[in-house]
Amino acid sequence: LVAANKGFHEHQTTLFDVGTWVNLGSLIEMMPAEELEHEFGQLGDLKKLKSFQLTGSIHFGQGEVTGDMAMYYDEKLLGDWGGGGLGSELLDAVPEGTMMAISQSMDMEVVKKWFDDRPGIKKDIEEGLQEGIDMSLDEALGAFGGDLVLALTDLDMVPTPWGGSMPQPAILFGATIKDKKKVEKMLAEPMRELERDEDAPVRLVMRDNAFFLCSPEDERDLEKNGAVDDPIAGEKRSLLASNDTGFFLDYKEMERVISKVGGDDEEVEIVLDALDGLGLATLTWNAEAGAQKIQARIKMPKEDENSLKQIIDSAFSAAINVNKRMRRGRGWDGPDQQDW
Repeated sequence: LVAANKGFHEHQTTLFDVGTWVNLGSLIEMMPAEELEHEFGQLGDLKKLKSFQLTGSIHFGQGEVTGDMAMYYDEKLLGDWGGGGLGSELLDAVPEGTMMAISQSMDMEVVKKWFDDRPGIKKDIEEGLQEGIDMSLDEALGAFGGDLVLALTDLDMVPTPWGGSMPQPAILFGATIKDKKKVEKMLAEPMRELERDEDAPVRLVMRDNAFFLCSPEDERDLEKNGAVDDPIAGEKRSLLASNDTGFFLDYKEMERVISKVGGDDEEVEIVLDALDGLGLATLTWNAEAGAQKIQARIKMPKEDENSLKQIIDSAFSAAINVNKRMRRGRGWDGPDQQDW
C-alpha cells in the first residue's frame, strides 16, 4: 500500500505519535447510488469522489505540539486553487500587536472554473446575486483579487446604554480588489450604513487595490498610507505571506488583552495562569492539484522539555490553583498542620 498509494506513503513517512488514514472512497462506494446522487450530485463526476482519502497525525515534540492533516482526491475534482500568500497591501494593514489573524489567498481563475464545472451550484448563487446587486457570479468573482485577511487587533471595555460596560473587539478585514467600481457597487449599502452611524466600531476604507473594514483608530492611516504605523513583522508576517491559508493566535497578546479587560477578577487570573509562557499557535493550509495539506503547531513554555509532559504538568498545576482559590474563597486553607 505504501508503494502504491501516495497519500498513505506521505502519512507513513510523517513523524507522529498518534495517526490515522481513512480511505473515504471505500466508504462512499457503500452509499446507495440514489443517496450519493442526492448528497453530492452537484459536485460533478461522482466517480472522482472515490479517490478521496484523509490522513491526520499528532506529534508531542520537544517544546511544541505539531499536527498534520491532508486530503487527497482526483486532481480533476479540484485544481490548485492556492494563491501563494498575502502581499504587502494587506500585510501592512495588520498591526503588530494583533492577537489573532487568519488569511486566505486564492487563484480566482481556478475558483471560477470550479463553479463553471458545476452549473447547478453556479445557477443557485447567481440567482441571489442578480436579485441583490444585479451582477453575475463571474463579475463578482472577477472584481476581487483573491486575497483576504481577518484579524482581531484589540479588545476594549466600552460603556453600555443601560450602565456598566462590555467588551468590544477591534477588528480588521481586508481584501484585494481588481475592479474598484464593481466592489463599490457590492458594498454600497454597507457603506451608506456606516456613513450614517458615526459611532460604529468599524470604518470602511476603499483604496485602488484593496478595501478594509477597520477600527476608527486605524482609519486615517489606512486611508492616507494604506498601512498602519507598526505593521505585523517576523514569524507572524511570514506565516500570512507564505501560505494559501495562514492562522496564528499569539498567547502573549491574548494575556495582555485579557489582563486589560478582566482586571483583578479571580477567574481571569486562573485563565492567565493557564496561558503563562505559551508562545504562538499557528496553522497553515496549502493546496496543490489533487491535495490539500494542513499543519498546526503550538509552542510550549519550555523548549527543551517534552510537550506532553508540559501539558500534563500544566493541567495538574491549574487544578491545584483552582482548588486553592476555592478554599480561600470559603475562608479555609485546609487542616492545621501539626508539629511532630
